[in-house]
Amino acid sequence: REIRQGLREATRQKDETISGTALINLHRLSETVPDIDRDQVDRLALALAQDESGGELARISALQVCAQTGVEEALPLARDLAQNALSIPLKISAIAALGDLGATSDVALLTELAKDSGRLQPAAKSALERLKKRHG
Repeated sequence: REIRQGLREATRQKDETISGTALINLHRLSETVPDIDRDQVDRLALALAQDESGGELARISALQVCAQTGVEEALPLARDLAQNALSIPLKISAIAALGDLGATSDVALLTELAKDSGRLQPAAKSALERLKKRHG
């Protein structure tokens, strides 16, 4: 119980590595420990992903937790970051989240991003494949 409480408190830290790592571990625990509220973990992940004052690494981790747990409320953020994030790693995380959460309407965006000749291309191609597989 103390570990869970410590992880919850750590997700509130502004240090960019502590909060993201705590969130990932809380997410993993929620898969095996029945008394951890998965909805609460999802809400924490969404809040951390949306927190522009939070660290970049924490936001990257939070986006991936949202994608893995199917938090569709993260879709508008993922779309925005995939197009407008200044950080390449944050942009790649958002693109990956679109592959897991996106709708058929996101195919055009991912197709355009897959034309990138730089570091975005592999992430966009992979996300596009996952999106097409999910939506047939």
